[in-house]
Amino acid sequence: MTSLFAAFTGLFNGELMYKGISPLKDKFNEQIFSEQITIIDNPKNMDCLSIANFDDEGCPTSSKTLVDHGKYVMMLHDTRSANRMHTNSTGNGFKSGYASSVSVQPMNCYIVPGNDSFEDLCTKIKDGFVVQNLAGLHAGLDFVSTNFSLQCSGFWVKDGKRDKNVTLVTVANNFLNMMKHVISVGNDLDWSYHQVISPSIAFEECTISGE
Repeated sequence: MTSLFAAFTGLFNGELMYKGISPLKDKFNEQIFSEQITIIDNPKNMDCLSIANFDDEGCPTSSKTLVDHGKYVMMLHDTRSANRMHTNSTGNGFKSGYASSVSVQPMNCYIVPGNDSFEDLCTKIKDGFVVQNLAGLHAGLDFVSTNFSLQCSGFWVKDGKRDKNVTLVTVANNFLNMMKHVISVGNDLDWSYHQVISPSIAFEECTISGE
């Protein structure tokens, strides 16, 4: 889930919003996800590997709620995108490398964890599939439509318990639609080596193909 969420954080990118590329461009203050989903970007989060009091343009950083119980309430800006949209920088102007230019980037962005353990999620889905690894994120994902079809591996859950392992299957869905149909959000948030992260999430359905 962390890999998939990281691939779609551009949904909240003010530069992409200005260019009309983000599928959220006309959805400000609308309910875009399940009420169980809250998303926060906080470069000052002390639980993370890296923190920043200022971005690479010298703008102060702060904790920002991007999605509040499913409602889209804020986008991320550097100074250029903020000027284009007649607002202020959110302190998200960062370089991806020493020689690269500044662009809008999330930092310590996460989906707020719920109360259920991973075992609780398996119990709630009862019969389903747990995706543990995704491959081909750059090739099998359409950012504008948010459709994705990705090779994955994981294991089946039967009667709420772990069953057989599975590899070389494909998972497909639409990210925006999937995030509206959440059964439960897990409590297993682990910041190790990540600046964008998600806990485990149980969804009502996804398409799984393969043997």
